[in-house]
Amino acid sequence: MDDMHLVELLENEINKIRAARAAKPGKRMWREIEALRDKRQLERELMEMDACLDISDIQQI
Repeated sequence: MDDMHLVELLENEINKIRAARAAKPGKRMWREIEALRDKRQLERELMEMDACLDISDIQQI
C-alpha cells in the first residue's frame, strides 16, 4: 500500500514538472509576439508623425 502511494505521489510531481515546463515556452513566445507588435505599432506611429523619418535610425537605438 505504501509503495502504491509513493508511486502516485511521484507521478503527480512528474506531471506538475512537465506542465510547468510546457507552459513557459508558450508564455515566452507570446511575450515575443507582443514585443514585435508593439515595435511595429511604434514604427507606424512615428512614420505618421514624421514622413521623412528613416526606420533604420530607430533600429540603431
